[in-house]
Amino acid sequence: MRVSMARASQLLRAAHHLHDRASMAGPNSLSLKPDLKIKT
Repeated sequence: MRVSMARASQLLRAAHHLHDRASMAGPNSLSLKPDLKIKT
């Protein structure tokens, strides 16, 4: 499966966004939110 560079960078940016918001929310959210993102 090939992913375009634009798509990859978009996903990467979204992941960083999630990570930043989770960090602000706290350690518990940090472990929960990325999992939710991956499963969706």
